[in-house]
Formats: sequence, structure tokens, C-alpha cells
Amino acid sequence: MSPASPVTAQETSAGPLLRILSLGAGVQSTTVLLMALHGEFAERLDCAIFADTGWEPQAVYEHLDWLEGKAKEGGIPLYRVSSGNLRQDLLDAAQGKSRVANPPFFVRNRDEKGQYDTPDRGGMLWRKCTEFYKIRPIHTRIRLIAEKAHGSSRLRGSVVRHLL
Repeated sequence: MSPASPVTAQETSAGPLLRILSLGAGVQSTTVLLMALHGEFAERLDCAIFADTGWEPQAVYEHLDWLEGKAKEGGIPLYRVSSGNLRQDLLDAAQGKSRVANPPFFVRNRDEKGQYDTPDRGGMLWRKCTEFYKIRPIHTRIRLIAEKAHGSSRLRGSVVRHLL
């Protein structure tokens, strides 16, 4: 596997300096990372970031370990970030110990007698956990990487191209 050649800051002075992949470890983001490692894009990725909810299937962690090895071979850092364990946070919330951002659970409503009615009386809770367990940790890491790359916490203009 031949990694793509690095792009220097001077070559990107007209555009974003950092190219960062939000890695979900699914088909699409895996493909983008592997294509980047094979030099399929004009610009090299600076890194990839995986936001770990702490409750991914074991197969995802195994796949991520494999991807991490490939990324390391190709010289692209792969960061794992987290803002907690979704499963434990849900268990704690169910016991009244804390609150948790809603995952997209399907629910059924009770009728006036307290019985579960037909399936059409339910629905899906609003998805709020993505913001807390995925988006915020990724944005926090991007900010840290950008501040380090630019030597300042006072960033101006576009300094990151965030690939989703």
C-alpha cells in the first residue's frame, strides 16, 4: 500500500489546511479512508476521527482495529474519541441517577386504560444522542488538532475540511 504524498501548508494556502475524515467505520467512511490510503484523492487526509459511544457491536471494534492498522501503515493518524458510555448512561438514567440524551428508541404509548394499544400508537423518540456522543467529541478533537497545527486557539477563516 503506497500512502498519498503529504500536502504542505504552502500548497493549501488558498483553501483549508486540514482534511479530517469523520470515520463511522461503516461502508462509506471505510471506503473513503481506504481510497485516501491508496492515493485516490488529490489531497491527503491529515487524520480520521472515530467517535465511540462505548456501545458499538464487537464487530465494529474489530473492524476499527483493522482500519487503525491500515491507517498507521499509510501514515494517517486515526483518533478514537468519546464523551461517555451510552449503554451505562442509559442504565443510570433508568435508575434515576442521571439524565441521558435520547437514543432513537421505538416506543409504544398506553391507551386511556393503561394498556398498550395497537402498534400505530407508538413512534420513535427524537434522536438526541448523536449530538452528545458523536458530533461534540469529534468537533472537540478537530478544534484541538487545528489549534495545534496553527499554534493558536484564535483560529480565523476556514482551517479544516471536515469530511463526513
